[in-house]
Amino acid sequence: MLNRILAAAKFMPYRTLLGCIALMLAILFSPIAAHAQSLQPDPTVCYAIADNQGNLPSGIKADNNDELVQINRSTAATTAIGATGTTNIEAMTFVMRGGLNTLYAADGGTIGTVNLATGGFTAIGPAGSGAGSVGTVKFNDLDGLAYDPSENVIYASHRVDNSNDLLLKIDVVTGARIANAFGAGKDYLIVPAPSGHPTWQNVDDLSFDPTTGKLYATLNDSGEGGLLVILNKATAALTEIGTYNDLNEPGNFVDDIEGISFFNDGNLFASTGNNGPDKKDINKLWWINKQTGAASLIGPFPTSFTDYEALGCLTQSASLTLKKFTNGEDADTPPGPTVPVGSPIVWTYIVTNTGAVALTNLSLTDDKLGPITCIEGAIPNLAPNQSFSCSVNGIATTVGQYANIGTVNGTWTNPNGSFVITDTDPSHYFGAQAAITLQKTVYAGHNAGVSCPGGELVTGKLGDAITYCFVVTNTGNTYLKPVALDDLTLGINRANLTLLSGTEPLAPNASLTFYYETTLSKGLLNTATTTGTPSNSGGVPIPGLPNVTAQDTAQVAVVGSIGDTVFIDANNNNTFDTGEGVSGITVVLTLPGNTTLTTVTTGDGFYLFDNLPAGAYVVTVQTAGTPLAGLVNHVDPDGGNNSTSSLTLGAGENNLLQDFGYQEPLAQPGSIGDFVWQDTNGNGLQDVGEPGIPNVTVILTASNGVTKTTVTNANGIYGFINLPADTYTVRVDATTLPAGFQQTFDLDGIHTPNSAVAPLAAGEDRTDVDFGYQPGQQALLG
Repeated sequence: MLNRILAAAKFMPYRTLLGCIALMLAILFSPIAAHAQSLQPDPTVCYAIADNQGNLPSGIKADNNDELVQINRSTAATTAIGATGTTNIEAMTFVMRGGLNTLYAADGGTIGTVNLATGGFTAIGPAGSGAGSVGTVKFNDLDGLAYDPSENVIYASHRVDNSNDLLLKIDVVTGARIANAFGAGKDYLIVPAPSGHPTWQNVDDLSFDPTTGKLYATLNDSGEGGLLVILNKATAALTEIGTYNDLNEPGNFVDDIEGISFFNDGNLFASTGNNGPDKKDINKLWWINKQTGAASLIGPFPTSFTDYEALGCLTQSASLTLKKFTNGEDADTPPGPTVPVGSPIVWTYIVTNTGAVALTNLSLTDDKLGPITCIEGAIPNLAPNQSFSCSVNGIATTVGQYANIGTVNGTWTNPNGSFVITDTDPSHYFGAQAAITLQKTVYAGHNAGVSCPGGELVTGKLGDAITYCFVVTNTGNTYLKPVALDDLTLGINRANLTLLSGTEPLAPNASLTFYYETTLSKGLLNTATTTGTPSNSGGVPIPGLPNVTAQDTAQVAVVGSIGDTVFIDANNNNTFDTGEGVSGITVVLTLPGNTTLTTVTTGDGFYLFDNLPAGAYVVTVQTAGTPLAGLVNHVDPDGGNNSTSSLTLGAGENNLLQDFGYQEPLAQPGSIGDFVWQDTNGNGLQDVGEPGIPNVTVILTASNGVTKTTVTNANGIYGFINLPADTYTVRVDATTLPAGFQQTFDLDGIHTPNSAVAPLAAGEDRTDVDFGYQPGQQALLG
């Protein structure tokens, strides 16, 4: 019979329905008080607790006892339910647990429940005392209550006379304050006064927005003024929304808003008390714009009761929680896990229905990844307390700190309509990319490294004192340990060097400076090499990150020398650039008296004739049978462009300006390119939508052995231009590919991995030398 009455509820006046339910409860249960809390609130109204004034509906003359009433949200009309038996209830909230909505209230500092059928208050227990930054406080004046279904706790505000109010958490089972609710030794937080209104220290009520989960509060100064704010429930920091400007009466400021409460759809309602300085504002129901704080009058309350300090519109029993993990770590705050750039990464989203009703139409988005498609499939409808784990694979592409925010949306449907609820959770990782540089210099003399760094070249007499300086700099974003350093030409390594400054693990942007003292024994161009192992701040190597290496040279020359570079001017800028030197080229120096000296360029294209007396010299570069054959000499020290240079060397002069640059004949230049791509389906074809692979090193080798190198751009495109006719070999440096990529295509077949032979006619532009790779799977064999 009770079910039939409830089914017919929408056709009955509320008082009739209440009477029927009370009658049925009397018949079915004895005593009725033991079961009265099973009565559920009317979802179409708000509830309030007010002070009695005048004569009560029962004919009893009023005192200041509290009275439970229903409020019509459209008209502010009230219907009395009954006296609570208390005199000091100033806050209440609906608590949704197990599918039931129970009205909780605070009578001073005592937490209890209010019987929705009779109005009677049943104490659960005192809030007690708590410790915090202003000492031990007895919570005996609770002015605001708000239930948080995501935590299953009640947030409460405690009034402190002539000071800022406090925010605490209440256990719904015991009614006691929750110890250490905000950290060790922090049972409460101080709610700061708004910056523009430092005396508005009273937090008269709290309410959670059921559509966003944000905690709102109303602030004033003993009934004067009023401001809507959002409270950070973890820190009590407030965000000011706005003062209660009256939308119905421009210029009127609504004072003494004592109660605020959200309805299921996110609409915010408020009630004014009886103590505001502007009497036309008292004892009224208002709708509040939660974006601005502006107030719109719904209507005055009847004069039977006054001072509506506690307001409770039914709020949702739906709650949704998202936890996001990066590589298994719940990295809400930076830096998160360290992930080598280019390596795989897994994001996991755990969606939990933390409310008491089923949720449908669940979806995930990410501010960086966009709409989320879970490996596990679509997110199902979730029953209360049910969870779903969603995984997404990706590649770490950000160098340095990365942050993204996941958002989950779900739909809750009740008789008032369908409402979308949401939750967000951030996650972070640190994209690790190691790098290192070396600066090697030299200077004359010995002074324990005081003059470090020196210069690139020192000349002097045999036996002169010289000092080499080595500055190793961490130009990546990881630490480096260990850091090795050696100079094979000098025959030394780190053990022979003296550390001048710096420590290991070598931090990003930090340097190690070493020096080495010796004497000038001969003209010498020598190269030092440093190697660093990527590590964390504790010196533990980072898995997946290879060691990084750098080199640099310094030169010493005795009195009288001629040099210094033979190069292929790959970029045709008439200047020697790093990497353009040609090794193994014979250079002949004709001395005064027509005697000759011969040398061969080093790996960097350098050559040097030293210990030379003053006189007239001729430098000749022999090109026949070398990589320079067929190239044009367009950089020549004396301007003849004939691979010879005549010069006069002064006494003690070190002429290191004898550079010879060569380039390909450009009468009919051609080009070779152009695409290194992700063959995601492994079919060896460039299908629509298959992306290019950026930052891949591609090496072009001519038939004479001369090489050029480039790197694919952000779209996987590469190209070599100004090429003479020849048969070229194009090779992809597999070490620069993302880990796990397998080849599926190149021009002459993948039986020659990562390499293709491409004949080029004069003036031909080839754009078919492409390379395809399938990520993370065995390549398809052609």
